Amino acid sequence: MKIFKYLYSIIYNLLPVGSWSSPKSNKIFNPKMKILKREYQKIRETIGAYPAETGGLLIGNRSDGTIKEFVFDSNGKTSGAAYSPDTKFCNTIIKNARKNGMDFLGMIHSHPRGYTSLSGEYGDIGYIKDIFSAMPSLDKILVPIIQSASSGKFEFIPYVVYRDKPNLPVKCDLEIIEMQPEEIIYDNNTGLKDISRLEGAIDIDTMRDEHFTFVGCGGAGEIIIDLVRSGVTNFTIIDFDTVSHSNLTTQGFTKYHAENKISKVSAIKNYALSINPSVQIETLEADFTKLSKDKLVLIAQKTTFWMFMCDQFEPHKLGQELLEKYPAKAIFAGMYWKSLACEIVYYIPEGKGKTPATYKSIHQKGRYEYFAKGGNVPKTLIGTTIFHSHYLNNVIGLLCLAMIHNDHNSEDFIMGDWFDDLSNHNLIQFRLNPRWSNQEGNLFSRTYPVAENTNHGGKVFEAIWRYVPPISECA
Repeated sequence: MKIFKYLYSIIYNLLPVGSWSSPKSNKIFNPKMKILKREYQKIRETIGAYPAETGGLLIGNRSDGTIKEFVFDSNGKTSGAAYSPDTKFCNTIIKNARKNGMDFLGMIHSHPRGYTSLSGEYGDIGYIKDIFSAMPSLDKILVPIIQSASSGKFEFIPYVVYRDKPNLPVKCDLEIIEMQPEEIIYDNNTGLKDISRLEGAIDIDTMRDEHFTFVGCGGAGEIIIDLVRSGVTNFTIIDFDTVSHSNLTTQGFTKYHAENKISKVSAIKNYALSINPSVQIETLEADFTKLSKDKLVLIAQKTTFWMFMCDQFEPHKLGQELLEKYPAKAIFAGMYWKSLACEIVYYIPEGKGKTPATYKSIHQKGRYEYFAKGGNVPKTLIGTTIFHSHYLNNVIGLLCLAMIHNDHNSEDFIMGDWFDDLSNHNLIQFRLNPRWSNQEGNLFSRTYPVAENTNHGGKVFEAIWRYVPPISECA
């Protein structure tokens, strides 16, 4: 575990005066590590599922030493033999913890299979001594070791290291405890202090359980931020691009981002954390189509909802291939030429409202064949304004909420129970210009002839949820 010294000094400045008791006094601490059950489960689903070495922060109250919050360091540098925290991210988490009356308790990380103890002077113990040197008020630090299920059986091995005996880590008993009502810091663990306006619309616990992966997050950055506001706390966002000045007209970035060539994934992550510091966002500044197979599998295994939000065909094609092996909810979206209209394909792999057609089956005789023969992707973003982006994003956002609540009763949640009668209509086209029609010949005029063709009608500014046949009929 590598922990940089400048991280220690910042943490020290944030910690309150006073200390935990040392082994000389057992009034406060005993050799037992306590952790809330929900946080234990979060560790199991992140560090406990990924290859060594990964890690994160342990947050709680120094008065009782109970771990009340675990924050996964998704951007920490990892290799098979070392973990180096993302210090900027960690410091942000610690600052926000202090604002909410919480403290830094320690670090947790995983070791390769079979290495169940803290490493010596040139590893874990050496860095722990540096922490003690930088933080005179700290009498002990919690440093559990994880054995990941990715290489065998999951194990949580609790250690505490005392200032006066840093070379003798103490292996503790582990106590997993249920969260008491007075220990709830944020409503429903969303990180949002007041969710009263969401009541009756969405199920916060269900939102928290989702893991969204966005392929492309420029114009779609607004969707990510709005999902954060809606209680989603787990994301992977993938985009190779940095912010340019042309993005300022149609995407939610600033002049600072453009002039400093900030990556889009970093800009969005920082914005999300400013809304909810408990959000877990893994950022990949990379071309989705060039990620290794192993990385794609890791992402696919934890993703419950894919969002393909790019103006290229190849990422959508790769996404379709992943969905065939690792089924999950998905949305494919994009603009048409000069943003006269938009298209959304949604996919529900199982349960109520299961869609019988996929992105591939819908476009097998169109896009797949066209691009297989060398067809070029049209420049759809010319002629776009921020209002076009907002319109598309708002429709996508509402569709996301409905898909997440597909098995919920509409009497309990207004976003529930949409898709029983719509599962065969998972190609949605809507126009952003009332004069638009597609190459099939006045699609909207055929669908709404009265509105289009009578003196009492008007130009329709609507979406069409088109019937598409099952996969078997598209082969």
